Amino acid sequence: MKSKKAFVFIILAGLFWGTSGGFVNLLSEYGFTPIQMVATRATVSLLLIGAFTLIKDGRSLLVKPKLLILFLALAVSLFFSMFLYYSSMVRTSVCTAVILLNLHPIYVTALSAVFYKERITPIKLASIAVMLIGCSFVSGIFGGLALDFVGLLLGILSGVSYASYILIVKYYNRKGIKNSTANVYTFLFMSIIAVFACDPAQLVSNAAAEPLSAVPLLIALGICTSVVPFVLNGIALRDLSAGTVSALSIIEPLSATIYSVAFFGEPMDLWKTLGVTMILGAVIFLGLDEVWSAKCVLHKEKADESMLSAKIAD
Repeated sequence: MKSKKAFVFIILAGLFWGTSGGFVNLLSEYGFTPIQMVATRATVSLLLIGAFTLIKDGRSLLVKPKLLILFLALAVSLFFSMFLYYSSMVRTSVCTAVILLNLHPIYVTALSAVFYKERITPIKLASIAVMLIGCSFVSGIFGGLALDFVGLLLGILSGVSYASYILIVKYYNRKGIKNSTANVYTFLFMSIIAVFACDPAQLVSNAAAEPLSAVPLLIALGICTSVVPFVLNGIALRDLSAGTVSALSIIEPLSATIYSVAFFGEPMDLWKTLGVTMILGAVIFLGLDEVWSAKCVLHKEKADESMLSAKIAD
């Protein structure tokens, strides 16, 4: 029963994360810049998640000073990921930006092999090749679309930044640091960086011009694209393996693509449809490969334990 609930939670998290494109489209009409949206998202997340963590487990926020450098690195990587992601959406389309961001498994796989000595399997190599081909289709190279190379570059860099964030998360998970603690400090540093960089006076001015519509949208941006999915994802991780969660991450780009076509009239020609399908399929295979690899490691550990027990018995 817990696993079923966890599946529901991770799917809901993906559906909420996929709403980012809608908020970017709507808030852009009020004159908000991508960096102002990042500042708002981070600040709302800090206030809500920080207050909850403080009430539930305030002691977890007492950390060693050297960990602050790690949390600052998390904040910088997540800040650039979101800023570049939103900027790519403005210059290209929601669908294109989402797909480019979700190429991050390619970078994670390559960098994990370098820093964590993780094995690159044939399935991973094949998935990466399929994702790259799918990306070329989505970009519009074969569809005769007008290309915005700056927008495409920003989208690719957003994936690289997010891959850096994931690698740092892997590191602190191995050190046994609580997710809630890392999230609070990450959003704290991210808020500080974004607020200083976003021209807060203009942000307030834009919000004050249409307070009844703009302000609720800004708050909803933080709640729907950050607070709710982060909480749901955290709950799901208690009862699902990281590999399963990774495979189910397909929900986010899929939902974002559907939202962009259904509600904002973004075109989906044959090439883009084929590209999206290829990338989503590759993400699934990468997740399944991670699950399979984790099971192999578990079986090997059990076999080693059995052999050790047999030697002790002898």
